Amino acid sequence: MRNVFNIKKVRYVEKTQKVIYQGKMKKRKDRKNFEVYSALDFIATITLHISDKFSQLIRHYG
Repeated sequence: MRNVFNIKKVRYVEKTQKVIYQGKMKKRKDRKNFEVYSALDFIATITLHISDKFSQLIRHYG
């Protein structure tokens, strides 16, 4: 199974207490390739990707 995010792309700025996640360059208008989170918001965002116990993941249907 593939990781949801790469830990090498995560930086914590202690001075501002913010987490910066830098991803791939997007092809949209704004072309922003990073997100800035507070530490608690970053943890909340990451934990959304953890599936519930005993739940099944359907990768292909049909």
